[in-house]
Amino acid sequence: VLYGRPNAGKSALLNALVGKRRAVVSSTAGTTRDVLEAEVELDRGVVRVIDTAGMEHKDPLSELWRQMHARAVAAIADADVVVLVEEIGGTHSSVSWPRTPDLVVPTKSDLHPSPARRDLRFASTSFILHPCLRVSALTGVGINELRARLDELAFGSRGGESLALNARHVRQI
Repeated sequence: VLYGRPNAGKSALLNALVGKRRAVVSSTAGTTRDVLEAEVELDRGVVRVIDTAGMEHKDPLSELWRQMHARAVAAIADADVVVLVEEIGGTHSSVSWPRTPDLVVPTKSDLHPSPARRDLRFASTSFILHPCLRVSALTGVGINELRARLDELAFGSRGGESLALNARHVRQI
């Protein structure tokens, strides 16, 4: 499951992993209102990647916000792997995340100068010095590395080779 603040780049990241426009992407925060899923083929199998609505506490009294938040939290709770997506240099308000991420993905690296290495530890608002991979869904920078890391998270390290045999073996990310 991809989760994070509104407009962090979750939907653009889903599209980059799928290789086509699966999710609507806009500069307007809050475009994604529900969970959206797509199958992504990795080296050793297929995973179901789920894009959630942004987890910002905008209007907790709104029925729409409560439904969006409940569905996002349920997807995160049910996931085998959770990925916190945060825009590099984005605004950070205090958000209480429902689960510690397996990976932090700083996005929009094309908009922010970065060090030569993309696997640096990222000082996220909630997860100081958490392992991460910097990416740009727009330029494709870091997407192959992210695919490899997702493959490892879903199917284990290369030493413990596993194989997805049928649809029942599809993992949720």
